[in-house]
Amino acid sequence: MENSQSKSEHIVALNLSHEEEMIGSFDMLDGDSGKTYSLPIWDGGNRDNLYISPLDPKVDLHVRDVTYLSDVLGSDVYNRVQHAYDTSELDSLILHEDDLQHGKSELIENERFANWVERSENSLHSFTDKEMALYKEMQDKGYPPIYALEALKTTKDYEITLDDAEKIIKKYVDQRNEDGPRVQSKTDDQQRQQYQLLSANKDHESGTLKMKYLDRSNSGFKSRTFSYSEESGMVTEYETSMIKDRANLLSPKMTMIKEINIQEMKQESVQSIYKEKTTTHITREEGLER
Repeated sequence: MENSQSKSEHIVALNLSHEEEMIGSFDMLDGDSGKTYSLPIWDGGNRDNLYISPLDPKVDLHVRDVTYLSDVLGSDVYNRVQHAYDTSELDSLILHEDDLQHGKSELIENERFANWVERSENSLHSFTDKEMALYKEMQDKGYPPIYALEALKTTKDYEITLDDAEKIIKKYVDQRNEDGPRVQSKTDDQQRQQYQLLSANKDHESGTLKMKYLDRSNSGFKSRTFSYSEESGMVTEYETSMIKDRANLLSPKMTMIKEINIQEMKQESVQSIYKEKTTTHITREEGLER
């Protein structure tokens, strides 16, 4: 439900222009951000195949799919558009909630999100405080993260608790497991992920967290420890291996691998997921094949 205190009315206009393959457009004014968006209406070859290519970020962050006008408009407006198509008449009208099968908010919110994705992909990372607030609201509605906006969120001052840090480190290591190869286990001859969480110890009094992982390799086992300090905001990664000393006895050797700010670690996890997606453009011919 919309918060009437902070939100204004969305405006959606349908304009028919009959310009070659694009016969018109949905022109929108976002009442929340003040931005305008335009969504072309394409000629699918006949009056029953008029379509748009909106983005549904909850399904895919980059792929625009074909949606026929019969699934977007109410029957009265749809018939009016078909008549204008048949007669090549110019037409323009403001759409109301009952003129659209799913309402104005969903159409505009999806185009707002598509606008943010496009701007972030083109390194246009200037977003207003209002847009950042809307982004947070939309995430609460189930919209996916956008890396550029996630990075901007980390510039805001807020405390990361030990519970937050535990989730961030776990996500960071899980992503390593996803990106890395499987390892043949020496104990049961099965293919296993490289890292397996052994323990997570939080000391709220000192503000520290230690997460210990089993680090598998084809040559044996090591342990990998991620140590986080609330005071410094840094995560230190250690590798521990067993070596023989002069008396030929095994003893642990701890080596520091790297230090990383917890905010940067969070960004790396989001960026890795974000980069897995590739942008796909739907052409008119591809749309007609669907």
